[in-house]
Amino acid sequence: MQASRERFTTTRSIQVQLATVHKLETSTEAVRRHFTEHNLLPRILATSPVVTLEHHKARLQFAREHVNIDDWKRVLFTNDSRFCLYSSDRRTGNFRRLNDRYVQCNIR
Repeated sequence: MQASRERFTTTRSIQVQLATVHKLETSTEAVRRHFTEHNLLPRILATSPVVTLEHHKARLQFAREHVNIDDWKRVLFTNDSRFCLYSSDRRTGNFRRLNDRYVQCNIR
């Protein structure tokens, strides 16, 4: 299955490939249904900054230095959501299984 090898392919590109290479006319909805039957669901890519060993050590040192500060009691942590009403947010998606979000090939 192409989507499991090429994680960033689209249903439209697979539809075109089926039509040109295999002479098989199908709809993008049929391609999506086939993905769903094989537990490959469209998801937005997880993003991760490039963290070197030096970054990791610096973050660990900062965390150890600031672990018991009372100022953290006044910090509000929220779960921010993005909304894009009028144009594309230029996020890249891929097809993956439910528990594969942080597998290296699914991270941008």
